[in-house]
This record gives sequence, C-alpha cells and structure tokens, in this order.
Amino acid sequence: MLILAGCASFFVESSLFNGLMQFVFWAIMLKYSYAALASTANGNLRPPPVNMSTISDDFEIVFKQIGIFMILGYVFYIVTSDFGMILGILLLLIAMLMLPAMIITLAVTKSLFAAVYPPVFFAIAWRIKGPYLLMYLFLLLLLGAPSALIDLLIPFIPKPLVLPLVALAGNYYTMVAYHPMGYVMFQYHEQVGYEIIYEGDAFSKTGNVVDGPEESEWLKTVDILIKEGNYDQALEVMEQENAYASSDLKTADRYYFLLSMQQNHEKRLRYALDYLDILVKNKQAAKAADVYLQCRALDGNFQPAPAAFYAVGLALNDQGQHQESVSALAEFTDRHTDSPFLQNALFMMAKIHHEKLNDRQTASEILTNLIDNYPFHDITAFAKTYLKRLSA
Repeated sequence: MLILAGCASFFVESSLFNGLMQFVFWAIMLKYSYAALASTANGNLRPPPVNMSTISDDFEIVFKQIGIFMILGYVFYIVTSDFGMILGILLLLIAMLMLPAMIITLAVTKSLFAAVYPPVFFAIAWRIKGPYLLMYLFLLLLLGAPSALIDLLIPFIPKPLVLPLVALAGNYYTMVAYHPMGYVMFQYHEQVGYEIIYEGDAFSKTGNVVDGPEESEWLKTVDILIKEGNYDQALEVMEQENAYASSDLKTADRYYFLLSMQQNHEKRLRYALDYLDILVKNKQAAKAADVYLQCRALDGNFQPAPAAFYAVGLALNDQGQHQESVSALAEFTDRHTDSPFLQNALFMMAKIHHEKLNDRQTASEILTNLIDNYPFHDITAFAKTYLKRLSA
C-alpha cells in the first residue's frame, strides 16, 4: 500500500487526468483502510493481505464513505448559506468530532442512512464515552503528523519532491487512522452492537496459524483413530490433550463429533456451549444453527451464550427455517433483556413474521413494543419506517 500511496503522490499537478488518478488511488486506499478496520475490529492485529479480494470485495462501502463526506459538505453549505459562517463552522467542528462515530456506525450497520443519522452515531459515541475522546485525540495527532513531518524535512528535500511527499504522508496516515477505530470497535463491541466474528490474533509472529491441527501430532493420531472407527480412544486422546479448552475450529469440530458419538448427552451439551461460540466467531453460523437444533432435541431448555444465540436465530432464518428462527429469537429476547442485540433481534422478528410467515399483526405488535420501549435506540427509526409500510 505504500507503493500505491507513492504512485498517487506523483499525480499532484492540477489536471483532469491527475484528478481522476488521485481519486482512483484514494478510493483503493480507502477500501484497504476499511478492510484494516474490519480486521482489527475482529481481533486480528495483522494487516489484511494486499490482493484483489481485499480491494474489490464489498467495494460499495467506499462509496458509502464518500457519501458521508458529501452529505456533511452539503449540510455545511446549507447551514452556512442560511444561518451564517459561525454556525456553519460550529456544525463542522461537531461533524469532525463525530466523524469516527459515523465510520464506526457504517462498519456496524453497513447503512449510509444510519451513519449520518444523528441519534445513531451520537449514541455510538456516548456508549463508548471516555475512550472515544481518547481515540479522537489520537486521530487528531495523526491528522497533524503529515504537516509536522513536512515541516521537519522541508529544509532537506528538493522543492519538486515536496508535493509528492505531502501526498504520500497524507495517504499513509489515512490508512493508519482506521486502525484505532477498529480497535475501539473490538474493545467495545457490546456497547456499539458489533458481533465479533473472530476474537484474538489469528497469526503468530512467524505468520503460522496458532494451534492449528497440522502442527499437532496428537491430532494426526486422532484423525487416524477416527478413520479406523475407534472413537472411544480418539476421544480419550483429545481429553488428555485438553482439546475441550482449544479455540481452534478443526479441533472443536473433532471433539464435538466424538462427543456426539457417545451417549453422555450431558457432557455433549455442556461442550456445545463453547462449540457454538467457536462456530459463530469463525463465520460458521449455519453449522451453529444445526448444532443448536441437535442440542434442543436433546434438551428443550438448552441455552447458548447470548451472542451465539442471536447469531443462531438469524442463521435459522437464512436456512429457511423461519418458525424456528422466530422461536429462537423470541426466547433470546425474553432471556437476555440486557443484550446489545436485543433491539435488533426484535426488529428481525418483526420482519420475519411479516415477510416470511405472512403474519402482519404480530409484526406490527412487535414493532410497536420496540418503538414504545426503546424510543431512543438506533434501530427505532428503522422500526418506525417499517411500521408505516405495514400500515399503508
């Protein structure tokens, strides 16, 4: 990405072509910066790979970020034109203070409307409180870093290189600034309503996967025993190696499979709580939904952890099991009233009742209760809009 930033620094002269090239390079760097934010938000502190997949996947998020800047500029223009420069500058200062909250909101909701809707992004900043201000102070220091660097080096560099160096420094610090926003999302994911997909650094310092089955000789032995159908001995080996404490997905898959081959349902159900968390964090929500249904068949009162329970409810809907989905989400909302996903779960229940089960009355009741009980929540504005559609 430094090479890309360096290339962009040579298109600084004023011309239509240079302006177009600057926009292309900036958009690519904005996409990579967002990918870094998303990676950090999930606990992976290594930078994402620089490849076509990283740059091209979900590229619409770039235009949504540009949309934030355009909307802020338009609002500044309107306020300045109608109410004067002083109020416009005051609004601009508030917008600059809230810009990280807008980007975090966009990362959480993927919605441009939510990102620029004041009750939503103000709520995000308010929930984080002090750490948000510390992050903003750090971002201000980063914002001033390129100017400080140029002031320091300008006596020692040739004049033709000044503009390219300014562009290079600005582009580089733009990428760096997204990292602390991702880290704040990771640290305060419950406050902002962000569901972590993978917690913890996924790589060791040498770049090898930590706790991977290919590095464990005993897991190779387990594989051989499983192929031979010697499940009891394979389970014994895994328990001797404390496999139940591993967060590795493949290890967890083997251990749960072996437990499912036993008749000790209590032990299987107990491990399933951890197994569901591992599946959800590794984007295996569909498998988590299957495991959940298996466990519910064994124990009608089986209860996953809140984050996994919410993910399972959504996954059941994605699989076309809409009645099971609303049942799981309803139980989740009854039992976990303090969860940050509560209001989202209620909204999804209403949508499933209306769109999948053709039950408009129940959907309207859920939306009405959501609006009445949580009038200031971020999703309430969407609930009001959806309820109007139902009433039309």
